[in-house]
Amino acid sequence: MEEVDQILLEQQSRLSMLPAAAQIVIDRGEVNCFTFQRYFNIGYTCSMRLQDLMEERNIIGPRNERGKHKVLIGWDEFEVMFGPRDAYYEWHNYKTESKEEDDNARV
Repeated sequence: MEEVDQILLEQQSRLSMLPAAAQIVIDRGEVNCFTFQRYFNIGYTCSMRLQDLMEERNIIGPRNERGKHKVLIGWDEFEVMFGPRDAYYEWHNYKTESKEEDDNARV
């Protein structure tokens, strides 16, 4: 029973990341497994499961020959699926600023 509970918790966690993940992919225009690993600080398996979930919901298309997914929705579809994007912008903006600071520190 504990194993089933763990699986359900993991699924709920991925579902809670879905709006922010959709915002990231719309901003970027494409996504690969490393995108979510970097933004969410999650492992490869969880990142791939999140991509599978997004593909099932037609947020992203199938993986191309370069291993990237094309984004199939825009901001209008995002708001139909998840509501106003302002609710997720603060989280995404924070992660984007943190990424830029990391990139600037490496230069």
